[in-house]
Amino acid sequence: MILYPSERELIWLEVNQFRLEFDNKRCISGDYLLDRTFAGNRYQDRFALRIDLMVKTISDVPTVYIEPNCFHEKFDGHADLWGTYHVNRDYSMCLCLPELAGRFLPDGFNLIDFCRNLVDPFLVWITHLRDHGEKLWGECGHGIQGYIDAHQEGLISTQTLAGQCDYAYRHGRGT
Repeated sequence: MILYPSERELIWLEVNQFRLEFDNKRCISGDYLLDRTFAGNRYQDRFALRIDLMVKTISDVPTVYIEPNCFHEKFDGHADLWGTYHVNRDYSMCLCLPELAGRFLPDGFNLIDFCRNLVDPFLVWITHLRDHGEKLWGECGHGIQGYIDAHQEGLISTQTLAGQCDYAYRHGRGT
């Protein structure tokens, strides 16, 4: 299914992310303009992103990809590009565990909250890490380790963890 933006969301996109375009099919792409303040510091940057609005279920969140040239331009020369910055090998950004998306989108998916509550904080976090060599806040591990960490913090059930470990094992995905 495709999470089509509402008229309100498209207007917000035109005003706040005017360099992004919805292709009227399933993707929003272009330059994402980051301009957020966190802990008294202002973060401004530009990222070439593609937001794929195709999801399996209504409770899923879209996948956001950072364009390869943009990723390498901004992060080459930094150690452990993939694990450190929570960007997968297909350049998708590891925004959150799908099971935890509801914490960030309590009213269900909408593009505005998705950008404000997941995309912006992710970009602030990796920008700060790149520029200052330190993490602004804690993190769960990447991949299956993220599920283990979330379980240890009491954020997901043992059943969810077991299901993800089983899935990873059956599909040859380790930690």
